[in-house]
Amino acid sequence: MKAFYLEDSIITQTITELLRLVGVTAFNDLLMRRNFLSWKRGLQINYNITRIEEWCKSHDMPEGTLQLEHLMQATKLLQLKKATLNDIEIIQDICWM
Repeated sequence: MKAFYLEDSIITQTITELLRLVGVTAFNDLLMRRNFLSWKRGLQINYNITRIEEWCKSHDMPEGTLQLEHLMQATKLLQLKKATLNDIEIIQDICWM
């Protein structure tokens, strides 16, 4: 986009909206698709979100990662153990939204 001499604010807003679309679509697929609610899928999505966060930080767009926060919390919830009362307290600490 810089090759087309767009302003930084337009580039940032475009990337942020694109990340919002990716986050919402991935969250909906996580909930609606048949075999997506698993520990393994949560780990895969969490890894991909981490790569996107690293890209945003390296391109000075930290607000882009805020669009993926709900998806990150859902994947953390999939990865946590949910068997005892102590596990529930840990979930409340980690998944604060």
